Amino acid sequence: MSDSVNFQHWILWNSYTKDPTVGPDPGMTLLGLSTNNPDGVEPLPDAIAANEKFTQSLFIPVSGTSRIRFRVINGASLSMYKFFIDSLPLHIIELDQTNTVPYNVTSFVINVAQRVSFYIDLSELDPIYS
Repeated sequence: MSDSVNFQHWILWNSYTKDPTVGPDPGMTLLGLSTNNPDGVEPLPDAIAANEKFTQSLFIPVSGTSRIRFRVINGASLSMYKFFIDSLPLHIIELDQTNTVPYNVTSFVINVAQRVSFYIDLSELDPIYS
């Protein structure tokens, strides 16, 4: 697989939660523990960071390449993410650093601490996007 990939890119997902009423560091929660949360239910994240950028749409410039391998790591402490690329199949080739028989999906969910490697083939891109 590595011989047929023109470019590789790592993506690290993280989540951040702010709660001004909790924790020694103003603005950051302490695992959702407060008098306003007696059950200790973990708070939902307020923001998503992909490669240290707060975004819901990650843009990765590529040129002159046809196949791109992505290695996605969920570094969040609580959040699952659904990953997809509009109009492109994702060719899954590795799960948690274990090679798999390649298979295609349109999206996948990545849980806490999971790693997924896949590649996309830009020749499969819908002409509407080119």
